[in-house]
Amino acid sequence: MLGLAQLFTSGLFAWNLDANLRRRRRLWLRFDESDSFIIPQWTMAIPVRNEEKNIARLEEELSEQRYLPEKIIFLNDQSQDKTSDAIASLKAKLAKVDVREISGEALPSSWRGKIWALQQLLNSVESPYVLFMDADVSLLHPNALKSLYVDAMPFLEKRKCNFVSVFPKPDVKGSTALVVDQIYMHLFFFLPFFWEKMKSASAVAGCGQVMLINVEELKRRGFLSLISGSTHDGLQLARCFKGLDGSAPFFDGSAAFSCAYYPNLSAAFKGLSRNSWEADGNIGVSLVVSSLLFWNFVLPYVLLPFLLWNPAFLAAFLAMLWAQLRLAEELGLNRSHVFLAPVKAMAAIGVHLWSPLRLKLGLDQQWKGRAV
Repeated sequence: MLGLAQLFTSGLFAWNLDANLRRRRRLWLRFDESDSFIIPQWTMAIPVRNEEKNIARLEEELSEQRYLPEKIIFLNDQSQDKTSDAIASLKAKLAKVDVREISGEALPSSWRGKIWALQQLLNSVESPYVLFMDADVSLLHPNALKSLYVDAMPFLEKRKCNFVSVFPKPDVKGSTALVVDQIYMHLFFFLPFFWEKMKSASAVAGCGQVMLINVEELKRRGFLSLISGSTHDGLQLARCFKGLDGSAPFFDGSAAFSCAYYPNLSAAFKGLSRNSWEADGNIGVSLVVSSLLFWNFVLPYVLLPFLLWNPAFLAAFLAMLWAQLRLAEELGLNRSHVFLAPVKAMAAIGVHLWSPLRLKLGLDQQWKGRAV
């Protein structure tokens, strides 16, 4: 009976992942050599704190883009390095773009650092659309922004949708990947393939690294003020827009964008444990998700020596092995992802169980070295 139960749940997860991968929206790179184009409706808004190296990298990547926003605004949040010098260098390099730097104001007691930075950026945006992007996001191809304009922009212009987010390819190495890759495991294994048809605001996914938003609607509805205490801006904004508009689509941007997310395993564990609590909402959900992770992603490997004695367990193991391989191939993850799946699942369980505990203990939370 246990073997049949294992086969049923593993088969369901594998089928759901396959359905999600086939139905997902993607940013398709256009490999033409068209002339450069300035997008007059866009402002790119980037919060930075001690991001000297990332801005230097962005300078090179943006200078190669065939499509560029009309304006780029940096919110310098009390940087201690040469962030301002890097912004000045980028401004000199991008002569056709209006590049500006604004200084971050003191953090109000009711706000978290990232959301407050976005609010200050929004106050300076005058264009119809804002592209919020983190400084650790890389543009992988000269048509990266063009793909966002061609594939995602129509949703905002024609489909009565005011919010689109993009999941970039994870650019993490070593032990950090053990935690970061759980984002994509949760996204494609756990999110029901029919989620877009569900009316609930919680039936949504969102990524705060790359977000394209209707400025007028965001200002009018005051969603940033509404989620001022959040550390998971991408998900919470997606929930806000889904609740009112009925739609907040996300795109697989792994071909166009990548993101470093966190510099090391410790930072990744702390950061994702904050986000996990906002996604789960309560200890009951955390326990259910942790149980499902153990049952489907850890137990089959624990029982590996006994698989040949039970065809159901063997079939369940092969189903999950195939699913992990498909996920790695579709998102360009290292093949080691397949064999490290149980270790990553255990790390994810640790994140889900630690998230409510750290809240109960009242541990300090920080964003880029600043209390959030």
